[in-house]
Amino acid sequence: MRGSSQLSALRDPRGGRRRGALLLLASLLVAAAPVTPPPAAATPPAPSPVTVAAEVDTTRLTLGDTVTLTVRVDHDPAVEPILPEARLDLPDGIEQAGFARTTTPDPNGHTVERLVWQLRAWQVGRFTLPSVVVTYLDADHQEQRTASRTIDIEVVSVRATEDEPPRPMTDPVPLPVNWRLVAMVAGFAVLLAAGLVAGITAWRRRPRKQPPPPPPTPPDQVALEALLRLAHSDALAEGDAERVATRLSAITRHYLEHRLTFPALESTTREVEQWLTSCDEVTTEMRATLLDLLFATDRVKFAQGWATVDELTAQIDRAKEAVTQLGGG
Repeated sequence: MRGSSQLSALRDPRGGRRRGALLLLASLLVAAAPVTPPPAAATPPAPSPVTVAAEVDTTRLTLGDTVTLTVRVDHDPAVEPILPEARLDLPDGIEQAGFARTTTPDPNGHTVERLVWQLRAWQVGRFTLPSVVVTYLDADHQEQRTASRTIDIEVVSVRATEDEPPRPMTDPVPLPVNWRLVAMVAGFAVLLAAGLVAGITAWRRRPRKQPPPPPPTPPDQVALEALLRLAHSDALAEGDAERVATRLSAITRHYLEHRLTFPALESTTREVEQWLTSCDEVTTEMRATLLDLLFATDRVKFAQGWATVDELTAQIDRAKEAVTQLGGG
């Protein structure tokens, strides 16, 4: 029965037409299926506006020698980084002997800050010079930090030198030998050499008095110097209210963070207001001046506010007055 039905289907022309129609419908459905486009390529991250690079003039030195650590800070002129203190946190056995700072324009339009430390080695071994951290504000007015790489150096006691060429040998002349005197001289020489070696070793290992580190720059002085630079900046002269307000807010918050030891740079203005309310060192008048200053800069930064050069200059003067009063000056 089954074989006969299959034979009748093959003989029936209508069955062939139905199968052809089904195949045509399937091909049309496949052609109309949506094509998924390939994923778009990821957008590369924007380059950092501040780069920090460190290098030394040598990685191998002897006791008492100096090594020069140079840190290059390359940044856009519109970005004002907060550079580290002159005193480095060095490992035991390495001391700081000097510091210098220079600022030069770059042919590409950037500004290059060079920080140069002179370091002296007083112990033998391998040491790691720390990285140097630089803080700045990005395009979204958020605090960012970038750092240089650490550098390994080696301190040895004596440098390796080439051996002297051998001297020509001649036949010895036989002489009478007083072996008793030779033994006495040799024993005395051994004792003298041992005492000399022990004395040199004790002298090298004696505790050395480290020079006291220079006192850190007071935060009041740092803030007043930054405000003075802002008052004579191109941004203020050009009337760029957003740049001036951003920099003024950063200087004020940086001062409050180091003067009153709370994270003002990472806090909102409302959080700063709550903290100043509970701070005994801040009077009601100083708190009102600081909050009015921060809210005014927020209106310019975030609400697209507008301010004249005279208004910006007045805000800078108010910030100077607040720093002077809070610092007890």
